[in-house]
Amino acid sequence: YTVPSEILLQMKRIRTHEEMLADNELTQFEEHMGRAMFISHQWLGSKHPDPCGQQIKVLQAALSNILSGTSQVSLPIVTEIIHGRWACPTAAEFKSQELFIWYDYFCCPQEASGPAAHSRQRAIYSIPSYIAKCELFVILCPALRHDDGSMLSQA
Repeated sequence: YTVPSEILLQMKRIRTHEEMLADNELTQFEEHMGRAMFISHQWLGSKHPDPCGQQIKVLQAALSNILSGTSQVSLPIVTEIIHGRWACPTAAEFKSQELFIWYDYFCCPQEASGPAAHSRQRAIYSIPSYIAKCELFVILCPALRHDDGSMLSQA
């Protein structure tokens, strides 16, 4: 499952897979449908990935800026040194196909007990295949505090 970018851009908070599935906001992504983006992120809470909605706001702002052309996608310098310069998608290229977002909390079942536990485990084991289907990979790690008070992303 993935979330179409227009739904992600309107989200007020990160909801569980089960909630979003019940609200018919998830899409079973197939590569012919457009482009998929895998989001790797740090959890800001022990029971919820983004309890105060801070990370989702950063992701939404970044995506909005990329789609509007205000910001551009670039490769890390180390990647360019090792592999050479690669063309990154422009705002026009981002807009040329529908964009679907994969984020574990709303794309994988969260129920850890009962019959849903099997589905959750299968989804976790399938993460490498989800990554393989994604054309874009984003590491979302803004400098924010975990709910235990520790600072994340000090690098």
